[in-house]
Amino acid sequence: MGGYDLKKVDAINQLSRDFTQQKINFNQFNQAVIDLDQTVTQTPFWLQVLGAGLVSMAPMLVFKATWTDLSLSFFVGLLAFIFSKKLQTTMISRIFLK
Repeated sequence: MGGYDLKKVDAINQLSRDFTQQKINFNQFNQAVIDLDQTVTQTPFWLQVLGAGLVSMAPMLVFKATWTDLSLSFFVGLLAFIFSKKLQTTMISRIFLK
């Protein structure tokens, strides 16, 4: 899945501040950016699932939903996210096993 890694954005911003304040030189800045680009960060699965549930509740707030509606949308969001992840894994496995 694509997206922005806000931890990397924050790290790049800090590096650029350090560079403009001459705390690090260009070579250090360049190497730090290369190192940062090669690091892979992964949000824990449980946090992704929780986030999916919370995001699913947001549209219901517009319609002034009841607590029951909010809880249902939360669990539907959880299940949809888990199903989506499982489907992605299955499809990727099929593609590479052929």
